[in-house]
Amino acid sequence: YVYWKQYDLAISAYKISLQNTETATIQLKLAKTYFNNNDFENSLLIYKELNEKSLSNFEKTLWFEGLGDVYVMMKDFSKAIKAYDDGLKVAKKHVIASKITDLNSKLAQVYSDQGQIDKAKTYFSNSLILAEKENRTRAVEEQVKVAEFNALNADYENEILLRKQAIEGIETIERDS
Repeated sequence: YVYWKQYDLAISAYKISLQNTETATIQLKLAKTYFNNNDFENSLLIYKELNEKSLSNFEKTLWFEGLGDVYVMMKDFSKAIKAYDDGLKVAKKHVIASKITDLNSKLAQVYSDQGQIDKAKTYFSNSLILAEKENRTRAVEEQVKVAEFNALNADYENEILLRKQAIEGIETIERDS
């Protein structure tokens, strides 16, 4: 149901699943689905009900990231930054590369939304470097995101450079596939 963006049906299925077996994985998925369904209050409620100590390291990063996402949508940027930063600490400590990239990018976006351009640039720079180490597709996604940031901040030279790199990356991906 989540794949087909039928979030109301997914929520129902997750609730039934939780009645049978209550696991942190299902609760995280339920909270994320509430988020995707724009029900931020219920999403936050599920995230807050989770016991951090019962989560694996990867689940902790998902938990912090999910909390941060909800706080961003609720315009509580200080809590979002704290959640993303806590998730980044866990991801770095346990070398969860994809989440380190994601959380750097999300922190950059929050700082950008708040007008803290220098901090945003630092985090976007980190996310670009890390994304290039992951895979070509992730690198292109991050290049496009950072190019958008540069466009908003009138850094057109770097925007054009990143867009050219993204096009080259897309062409490489197409050739390889």
